[in-house]
Amino acid sequence: IVSKQSSDSTVRSYLRVLKGETMKQAPAAPIVQPILSLLLLPSIFLLIPTIAATDVSVGSSWRQAAPRPVVELTRPRRYRPQQRQQQGKTGQGRMSMANVTCHFYSQPLNHFSAPAGSRRRSGSGQDAGETFKQRYCVYDGYSGNDDDDDDGPIFFYTGNESPVDQYVNQTGLMWELAPKHSALVVFAEHRYQGESVPDLTIWNNPERLKYDGCFTHLTSSQALADYAALISYLDPSHTRPVIAFGGSYGGMLSAWMRMLYPSSIAGAIAASAPIWGLPLSQETKDGTRIGQSAGISGAAEVIARAVTLPSYPPGGGSEETSHCSDNLLATWPLISYYGQTELGRDILMETFRLCTPMGQDDVVSLLDWAQSPFFPLAEGDFPYPSSYIPFSLNMGNVDLPAWPLQKACAELDKDIGVELIRNDERDVDYTIRYGSDNDSGLVLGIDWDNVKVVENGNGLRSATALKLLNATMAAVSVWFNVSKTAKCFDAVPAINEEEKEYLQSLRRANGIEPPSPKTPAQSCQEKLDGETVWTSLVCNENMNQIITAARGMGNDFYWPPTFPRKTTSFKDILAIDPDPLGEICADPDGVFGYPSREETYDSWATWLDDMYGGTRIESRSSILFSNGLLDPWSSAGV
Repeated sequence: IVSKQSSDSTVRSYLRVLKGETMKQAPAAPIVQPILSLLLLPSIFLLIPTIAATDVSVGSSWRQAAPRPVVELTRPRRYRPQQRQQQGKTGQGRMSMANVTCHFYSQPLNHFSAPAGSRRRSGSGQDAGETFKQRYCVYDGYSGNDDDDDDGPIFFYTGNESPVDQYVNQTGLMWELAPKHSALVVFAEHRYQGESVPDLTIWNNPERLKYDGCFTHLTSSQALADYAALISYLDPSHTRPVIAFGGSYGGMLSAWMRMLYPSSIAGAIAASAPIWGLPLSQETKDGTRIGQSAGISGAAEVIARAVTLPSYPPGGGSEETSHCSDNLLATWPLISYYGQTELGRDILMETFRLCTPMGQDDVVSLLDWAQSPFFPLAEGDFPYPSSYIPFSLNMGNVDLPAWPLQKACAELDKDIGVELIRNDERDVDYTIRYGSDNDSGLVLGIDWDNVKVVENGNGLRSATALKLLNATMAAVSVWFNVSKTAKCFDAVPAINEEEKEYLQSLRRANGIEPPSPKTPAQSCQEKLDGETVWTSLVCNENMNQIITAARGMGNDFYWPPTFPRKTTSFKDILAIDPDPLGEICADPDGVFGYPSREETYDSWATWLDDMYGGTRIESRSSILFSNGLLDPWSSAGV
């Protein structure tokens, strides 16, 4: 969405920018418009969905990188480093943490409850006056060389749910545009991420826990206030136009920054920003979606579409000859069929290299495990190796291959001999034949979430069925064995509750004391380490991204359906499951500080809709939203 107001002089300034002339040579015009216009070029626009250049390779993990120079600055008149950094690049010509200088800025823990008389909104509470150190990283090598020339724009990355190192190392578009506009490049770290974590030991005090919890102030509104305060610190006079950049949740923050702080942000580039993934936005949209139908299983439909797109990677075949989606859909009922007998479960255990034996009740766990990689493979489907998605999801600082979703389909894309007949797709009514009569004669009938044997033939010994299972194992290994070191996989629960109680009784009988209870600070740190900030953001603000709830409803390759028949709207979904976030937002020890689910859960995310406007953003300007057709979050994009 770009401001429609323009003039002939502004258009001429656009052309000068596109020809490579500097902004100072162009007639006076708002700097955001030329920058956004650059992005309309096809060659540039193709880069936007991932906010990364195609020549980016894996960046160093913040946990493994050498310590960065850290400086705590007093408030300057405007940002002027003592010594200008030299433009430098690493690896194959990309910028990284080796080129930036990192600093800390003191932020209030709660921007909306500060001591009376402060420059922030007055209020009271035990958090008044408490602060934490927010890390931000700066590169000024593209800025002017003297004070008179130090008035270029600030390119500001609104950090999201990873340490800021990941965004410095993985981002491409900011680095590509910055030298053209003599921009100061700033990457801000999201509160509670990386080295920007408040002192969690505060909540070891039982009295404090009566007031709030360790994650009470982990919200998007607090993060936006952090960024607004940091921008004011870097440019107190607000004379330099600031362009916000972000991808995914960071893209949401960039767009919301422009909406809520238009005096601080001149424009925003929001890539893959699912601001319309909330229930009210989905219900009020006009049905027009990006690359998929207007069904309720938006994310799953995009993933299914992504595995059949022609020319991804270029020269990779055509949509008409792709078998990956159908073969995947045929795999899941086959696993259910094999799971009904001990011999079949043994075959599954051997094929999928499971660490523990399967019981009949473990079939659902195996299905969930085998279907889970395709979402992260799709959102990380970059045309170059990247560690961004594995690192973000705690898989380690290891590279996914280029085009990982297509690599997962390498064997499944072939004609294995499976014939899938869609009797009634909307009713999930399929007939699946695994090989010819000479091979096995195994035919399964699918009726919503039920599997029946139509023809048994050679059954478990079907060569086609076994080939299909092995091809699926190769596909899921692209994700689960991204490190290339896994010997076996924990796809099914190793210890059930009865076995756990038995082991605990043995420990007690042998005089072994149970481990000491964790402190609140330890519990909070473990949650951060295991889940990043995303879970707490979702729980505090009821950020129900409902586009991921439904799958297997007849429009994708998943099975079984996640909801009953005749579930056709998001209203139906929320009637069936009125508190979809209840399980992940559990706080049994009362230390996280999430709102009470019994009293305040809001499955429609009405507060977020009121706060940021939902689909009612016609009055907003200078925000460019971009979406990639391979990205499941595009179903929630503008």
